Amino acid sequence: MTIWAYRATAVSAALFLGGSAMAAPQAADCRAIADPTARLACYDRQAGTYPSAEAADRAEPEPYRRPTTGPSALAPTPGSPAAAPAAVQIDPNRDFNSSIVSVSRLSNGFYALGLANGSVWHMTAIGQPPKVGEAIHHRRTFVGTHYFDIKSRARPLTVRPTN
Repeated sequence: MTIWAYRATAVSAALFLGGSAMAAPQAADCRAIADPTARLACYDRQAGTYPSAEAADRAEPEPYRRPTTGPSALAPTPGSPAAAPAAVQIDPNRDFNSSIVSVSRLSNGFYALGLANGSVWHMTAIGQPPKVGEAIHHRRTFVGTHYFDIKSRARPLTVRPTN
């Protein structure tokens, strides 16, 4: 190597070591701050990622998007004409009577059924869904299968609770 190569290596090493020596006292200064939010702000300023106050004021949250499938898609918005009454605490393991207030197709080809008591149930077989307004009787077998008995159908619907 030539003398210039040695000098360039020595200068770059001195700059590297000098730069890391200067960063250490700044980090120690941040560690000495007792307030956690002020300490975090100190580290953010050192890293150069701390947003300005103007940028923080301009930041807007991402808009809420209502899901298009699933049980939460069935929940009507407050004030809408199809708003179901407030959910009544029901035990899905007991027999009860209710009526269907909403039927919506899910992305997998099945249907979600909203009942007048506020509960939501999914059909477990692909087929024709019941009509809105039909009365149902819920029963559960001893092995855990849930059925909706509907007068207009010869066979019961097999369903599962989602709430």
